Order: sequence, then structure tokens, then C-alpha cells
Amino acid sequence: MEVGKKQLTEYLRAKLKVPIGKVLNENEVETVLIKKNLLITIGDTCSYNLITKNIRPDIIVYDFKNMRMPIEEKVKRGLENFCKEKVVVHNPAGHITKELIDAVKKAIERKKGCIFVDGEEDLAALVAMMHAPDNSYVLYGQPNEGIVVVNVNEEIRRLANSYYEQMEAV
Repeated sequence: MEVGKKQLTEYLRAKLKVPIGKVLNENEVETVLIKKNLLITIGDTCSYNLITKNIRPDIIVYDFKNMRMPIEEKVKRGLENFCKEKVVVHNPAGHITKELIDAVKKAIERKKGCIFVDGEEDLAALVAMMHAPDNSYVLYGQPNEGIVVVNVNEEIRRLANSYYEQMEAV
């Protein structure tokens, strides 16, 4: 797999609007997280809502935005309280940078971490799916629908890698 900065194509943007996993509401999420390797959450609202339900993600990737708008102060405070130590990476909207990939891989190796993205974190879900071990869960928000729950396995890794490879190198 080639590592560098890649940009989402319009074709992939449309394709990725379809959830990769099962879409659940907040109350249904905890019922599926029974046996897991790692729990990785992507996004401020998704991560915060789980933390407030005493579900503790191993890895959180966030950017202090929700649908490109600043998040509420209570969400920001909740994430800051949970993420005492964080790594800051730069990742423009619609891109996956080497910096983001390296940070996610390192957090997965350590089995913990908070990654604050200066830019946009949405595509970090693909990165997590590409590198998380089997039976890890990657959760991300699906606007106006709920939380997407992806149980990582070889098929999911292949799909995520395929999407990544289809992105345009920049």
C-alpha cells in the first residue's frame, strides 16, 4: 500500500455516503460491543455520546467540529477531559495524509490514544478499518441517521484499502 497524501474523488465521495457497517442509534450501540479487540471512535459527537454512556473508546479521532461546524462547549469539555494526552495531526477535508495514517497506526499498536485532527477527521474511519485487528469496532457518525458500527475483519480491511487505493494521489 502506497503511503502519501490522497484526496477523495467525487465518485468515492458519493460511494462513501453509504455506511460501511450497520447504522444504529446511541442506545443500540452498547448491545453490539460485547466482545471486542479495540473500540475506535471517529468524530466528536459519536465519541462524546459513548463516553457519556460510560463506554470508553480505546482510540478517539476528533476535530472539535460536527458537520464542519464548531461543536458545543460541553462536548468539547467532555472530549478534553477524556483525552488528557493527545496527538495533533493535520489533515485537510477530503484527504488522508501520511501524518493521519501514522498517528492512527501508532494508536492501534499502543491500543490507546486520542488524535486531534487540525482539519477534518471523517476519513480516519477508513484508516482505522485498514489497520485495526480483527474483531475491533470502528464507530463513526452517519449524519441524521445514527452511528455506524463496523466490526473489522479481513473483508472490511480489503474494502477500506480498495477505497484508499482509489483515492487520487496529490
